[in-house]
Amino acid sequence: MGIGVIEGHWLSILDQAPSVVVTVGLSNVGFVDPDGERLLRRMAECGVEFDGTGCTSRYVIEKISASMGERAREGALLMRCTTKVESQVHTFEAQLSTLKAKAESARANAELKAISDLVTAKRTLDQKVAELKQAGEAAFQQAKADVEARIAEFDKSVKAMESKIKAA
Repeated sequence: MGIGVIEGHWLSILDQAPSVVVTVGLSNVGFVDPDGERLLRRMAECGVEFDGTGCTSRYVIEKISASMGERAREGALLMRCTTKVESQVHTFEAQLSTLKAKAESARANAELKAISDLVTAKRTLDQKVAELKQAGEAAFQQAKADVEARIAEFDKSVKAMESKIKAA
């Protein structure tokens, strides 16, 4: 399969589901030219994982892994994590807009106040996501745990608000 086809499939997957973890099977690979190695390295730097059996595929995986280094692997992990979080935040933004429109049409003042509070919570979440992106290696796990806890709390609040508006 040509490099352009592989790259096209990979980019298509990223466009459709940016937070997905892509795994590429290399078991049937018999040869990888320098252009193919560069593509696989770029993919690895963006968080793509590789698996495969056989001498050639194991050699290619080891070569790509060795060239990335530990720092690049940590960068890929950070990128996957922040992309997933940003996707969740974007979903919450859309949910808030929908809830606000429903509450405004129903003239539900208490719900509008609660939605305003959720917008403030979302801004705090945005700030925590920015901190996550800037976090050093030592602070990354703590920042990630903080963001994940805030996302869970935010999601629970949005669902509760949706239930209130549906019941009204």
